[in-house]
Amino acid sequence: MNAPQETPVINKFSDLTYRHGHSSGYASSLWPGLYFTESGARRLMNIAGYIVGLHQSGKEELANKLAESLDANLTRLGRYGGTREFETPRPGKVSFPEWRVFLGDDGTFGGFTVSWHRVIALDVIRKQAEEYLPRLAEQYPDWSDVDQWRQALADTRKRNGIPDKTSEIYKACQDHRSYISDWVAKARERGEETGMFYDTFSVEYGFSFNGGLLLHGMGHETFAVDLSNDTGPRWSVHT
Repeated sequence: MNAPQETPVINKFSDLTYRHGHSSGYASSLWPGLYFTESGARRLMNIAGYIVGLHQSGKEELANKLAESLDANLTRLGRYGGTREFETPRPGKVSFPEWRVFLGDDGTFGGFTVSWHRVIALDVIRKQAEEYLPRLAEQYPDWSDVDQWRQALADTRKRNGIPDKTSEIYKACQDHRSYISDWVAKARERGEETGMFYDTFSVEYGFSFNGGLLLHGMGHETFAVDLSNDTGPRWSVHT
């Protein structure tokens, strides 16, 4: 009996099965732009083991079809939405991914929860908090200015769907870029000495909508409508 023929996509899932213990970070490196919760990473590891098991048992066609379908959907989710450009306080521009997509375990065979979080500038959050602060001060006049401001920020973040610090995805919903103003960049191009002049532009990612990445065609019921013409085993994204 000939050994099963390995392919790049099978190798990707095979390699994943050796990463137990730090699978969430490694999975994100395989599909840039995607973020896995711990439960989502465990679900992915379970699927990877299933695909590799099928492949090693001689069911190469089915294993490759499943691997290619899941890989294509994960890649598409990781590239969702492109980038967004922000004007910095000192004339200049910085770019961030428009969305961050998080995958968790939905409890079904081969299924993931998917949540999309959209970028929002920290300056916008602070401005909204400042506008909200007078109403908060009226409601809690005995609070100190510091406590009122902290509560205004917390309430504003919550309204924008930004996870609190107890959430496992909190850190992944924070980002920043160091930048220099346009005039400094142009001066450096001319060879002038300008000093450092670096500053930081911060953003956060707030929840926008959710959905699922579901496995079809494996003899189990997903209770989801699939408009694909493909009747074979496959994953599809639902919102």
